[in-house]
Amino acid sequence: MIRRILQYFLLPLSFYTYFKKISVEGKKNYNTKGATLLAVNHPNSFIDPLLVGSILFGSLHYLAAAEYMGKGFKKWFMQNIFHMVPVYRPGVYDTVKGNQNMFKACHKLMSNGKTLLVHPEGVSVKQLKIQPCKTGLARIALGTKEAYPKLPLKIIPIGLNFTDHHRPLGDVHIKVNPAFYVDSYENTTDGVKMLTNRIEEEMKKTVLHIEEEKSEDIFWQMHRLIPKWRFFENDQETFSFQKNASKKLNHLFEEQNIYFEKILEKADHFEKQINLIGIKQVPVFKHSFKKWRFFHLLFFVLLSPIFLLGMAFHFFPLVFIHPIRKKIKTKPSFKGSMILALGMFLTLIWYVLAGFFLANFGIIFLLFLPLMLFVGRISTLYFTKWTLFIERWKIIQWFKKHKSFERELSDWQEQTILFFTK
Repeated sequence: MIRRILQYFLLPLSFYTYFKKISVEGKKNYNTKGATLLAVNHPNSFIDPLLVGSILFGSLHYLAAAEYMGKGFKKWFMQNIFHMVPVYRPGVYDTVKGNQNMFKACHKLMSNGKTLLVHPEGVSVKQLKIQPCKTGLARIALGTKEAYPKLPLKIIPIGLNFTDHHRPLGDVHIKVNPAFYVDSYENTTDGVKMLTNRIEEEMKKTVLHIEEEKSEDIFWQMHRLIPKWRFFENDQETFSFQKNASKKLNHLFEEQNIYFEKILEKADHFEKQINLIGIKQVPVFKHSFKKWRFFHLLFFVLLSPIFLLGMAFHFFPLVFIHPIRKKIKTKPSFKGSMILALGMFLTLIWYVLAGFFLANFGIIFLLFLPLMLFVGRISTLYFTKWTLFIERWKIIQWFKKHKSFERELSDWQEQTILFFTK
């Protein structure tokens, strides 16, 4: 009951409140009927399995690092309530004999037609790439096939793509690719290696995979300078364009492309200029913004009471987040996710406490909670839009004084988009 309330109600509520947009591509491929292994990338530590379980749903089991599951009651709770299977990692434990029980548990889950979520990369890294996959998932799959030869066993690759891993109101694009079966692989050293390579290649199709760190820096630079690079952030059309652009970036450093080098020189020039203005990224606007700026201002004036009401209601969780987040001491790969989870958790606790308080005045007063959730959403969007409005205003005023720069930037943007799409 606890797990179901979290998975099917509280967590979806938190995620859809905390992220601006969550889009799913290929949901029809998410067929977990029968023995199923989910191969999911791992950019955002423990947020990743929660996101899959609460957005795509299904009764899932999870592989989890044993050192984070604790002992005694905590371990029992994690295993029996949240369906976690402990993994004893070589870099943490002197002996990994406990993994024999892990493999047996996974084989039994598969034989019972369950769904097991695995992060084959084994580590959580905030990069636009699939890290080299460990052999664990392949060994689970082939060990199960050896124990149960007639069992149909499929692997579904799933990619989690974040516009911003650790900040609210970012976008998440979840890409689910078609499943593949493991019947053609044998449970040998070579077979495990071949299946691991297949898993890694299939996972690369679900994310923006950029091999070199320098190429990733260029990707984000284009993201800041070219509005069309972002389109509507993480939707299917944008992901498809960015996927093709990332593939091209992987090859550009292997060849000496003079035109590409000129694009990069211009990019550095333009970025220095917008940094001087105090702008993080070039917004989508210009002439249409000039025409409608009166209506923008009217919009902010009319919605200001709703903004203030939303901020007032969420004052306590917002105040408590800042001092607590400063005291969080954990691995760098975990800290951002811990802060993200903290924000969602405190907001949930606040709504539960507010619900108990309002219930004292009558059940009808509980209708105030979804209303305030809506008002809170409007408030956060209001704040985001206001920040963007100020940035647009600054850059328009600057462009008025530097019209040649505006034309030069616009021409470069179009040429760069053409270069990456042809």
